[in-house]
Amino acid sequence: IFITTPDVPLKSYEENSSRNVFESTGSNFTIFSSWNYLTFTEEFQLVGEDAWLSNMYQFSSTMGFIVGSVLMGLGDKYGRLKVIRICSVLYLFAFLLVGLSPIYSLIILGRSLMGITLPIMSTSAYTLSIETIPNRYRAWLGFLGSLTYYLFFMLIGVSAYFIRRWRILHLTTGASVYILPFFTLWLDESPRWLIQRQHYEEACKVLKKIYINKDSSNEYLLNHILKNKGNSIDKSSGDNKNCISAVMIQAKQCIHDIFGSRAMCKLSLGLPLLWFLMSIVCYGIPLNANNFTDNTYLYMVIIGAAQIPSVLIGPLVVHRLGNIRSVNLYFILIGVSLLWMVSVSDSFWWLKWILIAISMNMSATMNCLF
Repeated sequence: IFITTPDVPLKSYEENSSRNVFESTGSNFTIFSSWNYLTFTEEFQLVGEDAWLSNMYQFSSTMGFIVGSVLMGLGDKYGRLKVIRICSVLYLFAFLLVGLSPIYSLIILGRSLMGITLPIMSTSAYTLSIETIPNRYRAWLGFLGSLTYYLFFMLIGVSAYFIRRWRILHLTTGASVYILPFFTLWLDESPRWLIQRQHYEEACKVLKKIYINKDSSNEYLLNHILKNKGNSIDKSSGDNKNCISAVMIQAKQCIHDIFGSRAMCKLSLGLPLLWFLMSIVCYGIPLNANNFTDNTYLYMVIIGAAQIPSVLIGPLVVHRLGNIRSVNLYFILIGVSLLWMVSVSDSFWWLKWILIAISMNMSATMNCLF
């Protein structure tokens, strides 16, 4: 929304980048604060020839996300926890820079930095959780972890309806970022990464915290790690835990490990393709809100709510059909729903809403499965 009044002349984004703009109106002075603007476009007067600069707000974040995706492996080299802590501080700095800076170029810089640090931090955090949580809870981790995303998706739609000023909305909906760097101080490093780096004593300390009950199998694993520091393990012993520990300790990651066999080639090429196709749905549907309906707030709430049942449906379907069949089923249902939605006339608006909800639910379930 762009609002103009007779006594507020339009300015370019350079001229309007100060925190307070003073306009003379006779003997009085009126202060136009950055907090009073409804949108990013309105605050920096990005209209006419400068209209393309408004798109840089999202474009800079997307480009930063691409750069961050290339650097997601930093957690493998420097440790999951160290990368999470550094990125959480950088993300908080960039987040505040976007919400508080009155300068256009600094806001774009902050958006780019947010895009870079987010995939690095989130990937390292997810890897840390998978490598730390016991096996019997890992399946639920993916589903319950996604539940928070769906709930906040709905929260954004509700918050945007009541908070119409973009800076306040930005600083409010991201309130959890403020405590993120402090929360990381209570985390432990991944025991798997510690074993790969041959920090055995630290790995045992972390494992003892995880397995509080200290059953016989876990005690054996801890003693086995300490006993076989740097030594090769006899795979002929028949002990699966020994073999797993041997792979963790002796693994040497290189390009050959990714494409060295037919099975690994399928995984290395197929999984990124699946993620790409799934992302088209997960991101394409929310970004199409303005083209689908005038009530974008309700749109965000509905597609967020449509994803919540995936937390319950996903484990049941996977348990019955398995991973591969479930993925095939979800792709078929998503494709049919989207094609059907395009062919339906506007008079059947309720059917389009149902098809959108089904597509988002299936994509969310597949996201958890992935």
